[in-house]
Amino acid sequence: MRAFFVTSPGAGQVFPSISLAHALVAAGHQVRYALGGDLTAVTKAGLVAVDAAPDVDFQAIFHRASQTKPMTFGGGRIGSIFQLFGDISSVMVDRALAAALDWRPDIVLHTPMQGAGQLVAAALGLPAVQIPLGPAIKLPPMTGDPVRELLAEHYERHGVRGFPRQRVRISVTPPSFTHQDPKAWLMRYVPYNAGGVLPEWLTATPSRPRIVVCLGTVSPIYRGLAPIFPVVEAATKIDAEFVITLAGGDRTALGDLPDNVRTVDYVPLHALLEGAHGLIHHGGAGTTMTSLVAGVPQCVLPQGADNPFNSQAVVLRGVGICPETLDTASIEQLVDDEQLLKAADEVRAEIATLPSPAKLVEQLETLV
Repeated sequence: MRAFFVTSPGAGQVFPSISLAHALVAAGHQVRYALGGDLTAVTKAGLVAVDAAPDVDFQAIFHRASQTKPMTFGGGRIGSIFQLFGDISSVMVDRALAAALDWRPDIVLHTPMQGAGQLVAAALGLPAVQIPLGPAIKLPPMTGDPVRELLAEHYERHGVRGFPRQRVRISVTPPSFTHQDPKAWLMRYVPYNAGGVLPEWLTATPSRPRIVVCLGTVSPIYRGLAPIFPVVEAATKIDAEFVITLAGGDRTALGDLPDNVRTVDYVPLHALLEGAHGLIHHGGAGTTMTSLVAGVPQCVLPQGADNPFNSQAVVLRGVGICPETLDTASIEQLVDDEQLLKAADEVRAEIATLPSPAKLVEQLETLV
């Protein structure tokens, strides 16, 4: 079976698909990606990719979108988030379709709101499988298909009138979460955060609670590290060790750090969370899911896009908090609240019972 992955650019879009891609390869199938921007998120995972938008500055597209506040999915209309991914999909359509026509895959897998993948599946009469980035979220009521609507001229230009032969959604949402996608195929979320060399201090058992602080791979670059300034200010008052991941952010913006705060540029999050007591983060889907898999309580500081939906899911299940203001009291709650730890451990156990990506491969094979 030839599986053609079409993802939007960026680690947050690509990484959630890698474990399933690896499972397909391990089962003897062929995998090829079509995406734009920095293709190394795919190639460093040992997979092959074609550049679907070689001359496009995606950082400029994301930067323009980041100036829209707040970004919304819309309600009864197309919100700014759909518009962003419509723009991204538009510049990828032609080369993604050409690559698929050349390779002739048997199935198309795409990330949410990635319209180029849906168009390719419709054009070739193939099944289209949506890969989740994080927990299922409840969107405002909408009419029609906003992603297809935004690509209407491309459907017309390529003469595509129909739809994918079959549409399937995969869900990694833990069973006890409030919002579910009842028609989706369940799969266990297996974190992929790329590789890295572990610092020696990380392999030792911490002498006091370790709190990891992470703003993902996008926010530190476009919005800076300001949301976590309160962590540095409160650290001297809290008996804990804080590890801040910079991910391209400006270390000097944090000023002088207390003795119990250290920074790392990049260490795979799943490795950082081993032995951690809590995670303070931006609410990204992959970050949220990686913390759930690790059974680590969360303090979420939503920065935009789907972040508010993910933070709501975390709070409703009782595995984390979403304070209006990050202060000493909220960080102490993350450190001391045993109920958060209990709920996080329950969800970790739930996730472990879900079908593995290898099992999902068996279901995907039935579509071909």
